[in-house]
Amino acid sequence: MVIETDIFDDVDDVGALVVAHALADEGTVEIAAVLVNTPSRWGGLAVAAINRAFGRPGIPVGSLAELDDRVARNDFAHALVQAHGREDDSRAIEPAGRLWNRVLDSAADHSLTLVSLGFYGILVGLLDDAGADTVARKIERAAVMGGRFPSGVEYNFAAAPELTRAMLTRWPTPLDLLGWEIGAEIETGRGLTSSDRVDLVSSAYRAFCGRRGGRPSWDLLAVLLAVDPERWGFELSPPGSVAVEADGHNTWTPEAAGRMRYTTAIRNPIEVARALDAMLEGAIDRRFRPRAVRDLT
Repeated sequence: MVIETDIFDDVDDVGALVVAHALADEGTVEIAAVLVNTPSRWGGLAVAAINRAFGRPGIPVGSLAELDDRVARNDFAHALVQAHGREDDSRAIEPAGRLWNRVLDSAADHSLTLVSLGFYGILVGLLDDAGADTVARKIERAAVMGGRFPSGVEYNFAAAPELTRAMLTRWPTPLDLLGWEIGAEIETGRGLTSSDRVDLVSSAYRAFCGRRGGRPSWDLLAVLLAVDPERWGFELSPPGSVAVEADGHNTWTPEAAGRMRYTTAIRNPIEVARALDAMLEGAIDRRFRPRAVRDLT
């Protein structure tokens, strides 16, 4: 599995990484790389700290070429790095294009699954650099958190509509979409924010959500969609395609020969929410001993 994340604006990216580590702990997936598609330097360092904390410091982290020091309104990434980062976390980080090429070169054909959380500039660059044929040969399928279905405007798609359109038009593998409306209905993380856990994940959730709040599970669900849609009760549309307008508005069109599907429902949303919370809390409790609360302040 390769994960692309916009970790910076929303703490559900942290949750998605923990879910991926929980699935790796059970032997379901192997995380080949994580790439950060936002320019804040704190994103890549936060990913490296999370990977190290969950026992996989060797996972390479890809970053954009030009980075800055911006922080989000409800900052958690910079605070996470300040409280839990190490100086050597930066050793895991390398340019995104170089990392993608290295991952593709070393992967067996049809062995990779992509989870796309956030924006699409790195993926468009990958198609420009490696070419659609190589991507199609190495990557079996992709799961993308983005859009509203059957039509609407959503943050990830609307941030840079021309890049979104280029990625969706050119992407050569089967691609399943998790729209805003599905993740908004499933809240997770409340058990972390209301707990006395001291770890970097619980502290990040408290920094973003407050002491008693949870968060919609957009990115966490995209990881499950990538791994095993049937196991988690995803109901998917017939094949089709997505058009993205200049203002970011997207529209679904059914096409018998289409390579995309979108999530229409999750059969047991309450059970899935409980399972995600169990993954988050279980992965954390396996790695960290409970201590007094240490918030990201």
